[in-house]
Amino acid sequence: MYDILELNKKLLSDLKQIAKELKIKRVDTYKKQELIYEILDQQAIAASTQPTEPKQRKTRKPKQQKIEKTAENKAQKGETQEDNQKRTRKRTTQKKATQNQQKDEKVAEKTEGKEQKPQKQKNNEESA
Repeated sequence: MYDILELNKKLLSDLKQIAKELKIKRVDTYKKQELIYEILDQQAIAASTQPTEPKQRKTRKPKQQKIEKTAENKAQKGETQEDNQKRTRKRTTQKKATQNQQKDEKVAEKTEGKEQKPQKQKNNEESA
């Protein structure tokens, strides 16, 4: 495929030969610049009609098989049922602690808001 810069450098006789190869009709009637654009147009048409190569699909890696946790597997890892229960208890107590802390913070915010309202009312009464 030729680009416009490359075609501009060529002689008219070379352009006519290229045009004939691309099966452009009435090559002798075109001026140099017209012939260049005809060649470019013909190349674009030829490129769009050619079948494109199919895109290569990415191959996926096979999924790893999930290994069920059985007592045997856990024993191999050194885990016992007690260890698992301890871990679970620890998680739940941590979760409850954060929930209780959040509740306490909300209650504190509400009580602070209630305490401030009566003070504003007293200040308004005193100024009146």
